[in-house]
Amino acid sequence: MPNRVIKESIWTSPNLNKVDPLAERHFYRLLLCADDFGCCECSPLIVKGKCYPLQLSTSPNDIDLWQFELEKQHLLFRWSKDGRQYAIFPTFAKHQRVRSLHQRKTPAPPSDVENLCRQQLTLDDICQQTLANDNNGQQAIADDRLNPNPNPNPNPNPNPNPSGGKGDGKTATSEIYKMFDQDFQRITPTNSQQVGDLIDTYGTELLKEAMKEAVKQNKRSLAYVNGICKSCKAKGTKPGAPKSAQAGTGAGKSEKRPAPRELLEE
Repeated sequence: MPNRVIKESIWTSPNLNKVDPLAERHFYRLLLCADDFGCCECSPLIVKGKCYPLQLSTSPNDIDLWQFELEKQHLLFRWSKDGRQYAIFPTFAKHQRVRSLHQRKTPAPPSDVENLCRQQLTLDDICQQTLANDNNGQQAIADDRLNPNPNPNPNPNPNPNPSGGKGDGKTATSEIYKMFDQDFQRITPTNSQQVGDLIDTYGTELLKEAMKEAVKQNKRSLAYVNGICKSCKAKGTKPGAPKSAQAGTGAGKSEKRPAPRELLEE
């Protein structure tokens, strides 16, 4: 089982900070059981053997209560099949980077569970953006108090985005996910990971324009979007640019030559 990432965002997570400390601890232990799709078996007896092999005082009933509390805060969603319980972490693909998807270790979650995951991803984006805006506002107030006469142009760099479009901030990333959810297909842990990889590869600015062009051409697939981004990056053009602008005046392009002087004099 691969390692999983715990980010500092857990300190300010509204959902995680509402659960009991023991339920929070269970969240971290169960996260290590998730496959590359963010799913795992969560039958209490199975989880006890995997996550608490040396803690004899932990009972399957304790585990069931902790998982109920985590589900109540939308930190995981459960479903049952053939007498076994399974769970999915709705924001798994957003916080974990899986470079290659291995075979599923659980049945695929039903459509109603995937729908809950999609809704939670959207709410999570909104909460993170709200928190970021609050932090920026508090920082601005603190800066004003420390420096009552700030430099109106503290950054003379004429290029506002030196990273070339990569890592444009949480707002741009959130817009990409919302656009995909509205214009392509509903967000699932699998395609959310694929969208995140495209953001890392091409940046939000190029990806957003490529998605608009795919919608315009009514070819709403990530493979088509990836092809647009790859072509534009190689040619140094923008999605939807006229072919004449993309082709340029190549060396092999024939040009109309003026008539010989002797013919003009006749």
